[in-house]
Amino acid sequence: ALLPDGFFDGMDQWTGKIEQHISDTNYGILIWDLINKQDTIVLATDLDGDRLTDLMADISDPLRAFGDMVLKHVGNDKRMSNLWSDMGYTTGNGRDMTSVMHRMSGPPIHEQTLGSADAMLLRLLDGDESMGGTKQPYDPRIHFVLIRDAYLDANPGNAAVKAYLDDALAKFDKIYTDTRPGFLEGYKQLKEAITPWGA
Repeated sequence: ALLPDGFFDGMDQWTGKIEQHISDTNYGILIWDLINKQDTIVLATDLDGDRLTDLMADISDPLRAFGDMVLKHVGNDKRMSNLWSDMGYTTGNGRDMTSVMHRMSGPPIHEQTLGSADAMLLRLLDGDESMGGTKQPYDPRIHFVLIRDAYLDANPGNAAVKAYLDDALAKFDKIYTDTRPGFLEGYKQLKEAITPWGA
């Protein structure tokens, strides 16, 4: 009775394997799924699902950093930030990772971690956004992706809203490239590039 109508529809066509693990073990399996580009469905409680989303949002940067270490060790001057997409990977630095909670009734709830924003605020208050050059500036695109998803869910079929949000997202991508601007510099560029809705 707790499952929505049609929950099992199509399951007889599924392929692959079924794993049952606790949250921390799921995380290790999900990393391998990401590396192998394996589509995966995880059924989890809200708490575990939120934790897994946060963890998976942070893993791509360490994987790319390790890849750069290997490339440097073998004397190759290529960059993992370029090879990542060449190899068919699409994950960024959490900016495209959203947790969606499906309810028994009503539209789904989109969730996103704010931990990176909290950490960036502390860096700004300390007066050293890059922490001596060891950290990349904050990328606010991850939160705009969440806002975009929520607005599209609330306005199904609204082509004008989708076009506006997609255009704004493209401008985020242009500003927050491999070398990101600082927090205030990036905010200024966003204000200059994006025209408010209805203006």
